[in-house]
Amino acid sequence: MRRVFLISVLTAYSAWAAQPFKPAFTCKEDDLQWAGMTCSDQEPCAVYLEISTVYQVGAKLFVTGNIHSTQSTLYSILLETDDTGATWREPVDRLRGAELDSTQFVSAETGWISGQRVYPIAGDPFFLITTDGGRSWHKSDVLSEGSDGSIQKFWFDSAKTGTLALDRGGTSGEQMRYARYETMTGGESWAIRETSEKPLTAGPKLPSTAESAWRARGDSTHKALLIEKQGESGWKQVTALALELAQCTGEAPKPK
Repeated sequence: MRRVFLISVLTAYSAWAAQPFKPAFTCKEDDLQWAGMTCSDQEPCAVYLEISTVYQVGAKLFVTGNIHSTQSTLYSILLETDDTGATWREPVDRLRGAELDSTQFVSAETGWISGQRVYPIAGDPFFLITTDGGRSWHKSDVLSEGSDGSIQKFWFDSAKTGTLALDRGGTSGEQMRYARYETMTGGESWAIRETSEKPLTAGPKLPSTAESAWRARGDSTHKALLIEKQGESGWKQVTALALELAQCTGEAPKPK
């Protein structure tokens, strides 16, 4: 999975102007206990935003990633803006212990975002699917609940047909580690087509323009993730998101 979350980058973007948008996050006792986080006033637990991909569809910009502490992934997150970051919304509920990764649209209306559970281990790969340009999304599982594995890459040729490459995390006597799946239902259901001991591919080798023209870059000076677009003269900042979302100070109760 492609990671663009960088805490230790020291160079600030010269055109910095506005304050970065900070997605809301509340430190809840239930989350701290679930993640095994012990936080106090003396030793608070920092909670960060991590960006996986930035993807443009017309005037809309979709940002995928997760919210995490230094030890655990807490929630997935999807952010959307149609005014270059002046306002943001979250069009889908966050999923505990999961992350959202790559995005692809085959039209202005139909698109997919891959994701999986990453805490405590990778598994339960799924897609978020939209058919109305990102106004609403629904979740569709690739494998049965409780399955190990993560989506390495996927590609849709049309609104109905696509392939994905899956890493199941290991080899057992019953299955090989890597598998390629196909769908004829727009990602609502998947059928296995190939297995291998070596990584498999799905779709083109090079990223699409909608994906490669954007990046997120960490700026430790402003504690922000700068979202930049590549132009003829290089990378230019478009908007920014806060790197640190919260400092949790409550101590999670110990299980009885």
